[in-house]
Amino acid sequence: MLQNRKADKKNMRDTLFTIGYEGRTLESFLATLKEHCVDSLFDVRELPLSRKKGFSKNALEEYLTRNGIRYFHLPQLGSSRVLRAQLKKTQDYLSFFAAMENTLSAAEETIDLIYRHLHEHVSCLLCFEKSADLCHRSLVAKKIQERNPNRVGICNL
Repeated sequence: MLQNRKADKKNMRDTLFTIGYEGRTLESFLATLKEHCVDSLFDVRELPLSRKKGFSKNALEEYLTRNGIRYFHLPQLGSSRVLRAQLKKTQDYLSFFAAMENTLSAAEETIDLIYRHLHEHVSCLLCFEKSADLCHRSLVAKKIQERNPNRVGICNL
């Protein structure tokens, strides 16, 4: 069984997972990460605060570390408070994603950092939104995938 898990982990490198914690418990969130052999979580929320117990930065980092998963907070890949407020008001996702494209164009080094990390670790992007299609993390994942589209796959958990 351990050998199969190691083989699975090797095959999962170069797959970039994404996950939203909306509607999940901390335990089910961890179980999903473990099921997919994730060993590195990249929090792409600008402000890693949550009303949901256990999902704010310090508590989440401590919990993940105790469970063998590295935690990295990358606020430069987050959507700003202004963009989030505008989206909430207008529900205009096209404008939101266009603005996020501009934000991410200034974060190329951070995107490269995650891309390089994929070669050695099973990695996952974290944000709140359950649906990746409605979350900026899908755009972050695509930017990482653009580094080598033939090698990097994206899987939304």
